[in-house]
Amino acid sequence: MMSEEKLDKILDRLNEISKWTKLQGLEKFSQIAPTILKSNEEKIAFELSNGIRSASEISTQSGIPKSTITAYWRKWAKSGIVEESEKFVGRMRHLVSLEEVGIDVPKIPEKKSGENKNEQEK
Repeated sequence: MMSEEKLDKILDRLNEISKWTKLQGLEKFSQIAPTILKSNEEKIAFELSNGIRSASEISTQSGIPKSTITAYWRKWAKSGIVEESEKFVGRMRHLVSLEEVGIDVPKIPEKKSGENKNEQEK
């Protein structure tokens, strides 16, 4: 059996490796993201892909067709910039927010359902 001291050293080393790996990954992502996410529509869909929202919810919020969202998800999964949600099967989660790597995110439209509600109140 390993001593607790050895396990602590291993854990410290793994944490250090994890920090440097994340830093390298963020740098690489910031380089490749503009070649993958070319349009404002793609950037918005990517930013909204948090693993919780469904393609239908993203479509409603952004006005981007659901079929386009799912096509983006397939493309992005192949390139490794999204992964499937741990909580919701079939939903995708971006690995990092665009803002975290200094990429401007276009203004995300307000939810359409909220707009309809406001229109009804007028």
